[in-house]
Amino acid sequence: RTSLYTAQGIDAGFVDSYNVLDKLVPMTKIENDKSNHFLMMCNEITHHPCILQQPDYVATYNVDNSEYYEDTIIKIDDKGNSINIDDEENVTHYHIDMAAFLTLGKWFEYLKQEGVYDNTRIIIVSDHGWPINQDEEMYIGEHDVETFHCTLMVKDFDSDGFTENDELMTNADVPTLAMDGVIDNPVNPFTNNPITNDMKNDGTQEVVFVKTWQIDENNGNTYMPGYWYSVHDNVHDSDNWSYLGFY
Repeated sequence: RTSLYTAQGIDAGFVDSYNVLDKLVPMTKIENDKSNHFLMMCNEITHHPCILQQPDYVATYNVDNSEYYEDTIIKIDDKGNSINIDDEENVTHYHIDMAAFLTLGKWFEYLKQEGVYDNTRIIIVSDHGWPINQDEEMYIGEHDVETFHCTLMVKDFDSDGFTENDELMTNADVPTLAMDGVIDNPVNPFTNNPITNDMKNDGTQEVVFVKTWQIDENNGNTYMPGYWYSVHDNVHDSDNWSYLGFY
């Protein structure tokens, strides 16, 4: 990276992940066998922040986005929401997110053309968020609590339109979302416990930020000490967050 809008070289990890998403259409085989299918994919494209060539957000050896630079400092959607991409951390994360959305969008259009989009439930979820300090008010206690904002997008069967949910949602909600209306009274085969997210609907939730995240170190019946927070209702409202301490 030589500036906010220029770079040289290729991030091999990004390219490996990008190529998979970019080739989903030719890799997809659709058969009219009337049977049900479950497909789960893990892709690490967003784990490799780098500067990409606009407007298509692709990897090139010599990146020069000078002509787009004035338009890159701030992005505003049709609802007036804005994000700042005025430093290296923000720019690189924005670029890889756009690359992921564009490649997945091409695949979804293909599924529509083939007539299998409406009868498919699609869930896009990230393993974690990332602190890129978009809002100073969201820096509470010891951390930017937007770190807890995982990407979670759901396209249900035969759904239309777009809605937002501002409550705390994470990858832990995915099993419940995936099985809703598909499997009656689903049970975890390892614990025999019901698969449900009812416990999170009891009110205030408590979440923990730990630096030791590896399961071969942080396991057992309790978490290792970490930074605990409570949150309720709209996660984008800093007044709904409280820092509980390190324990």
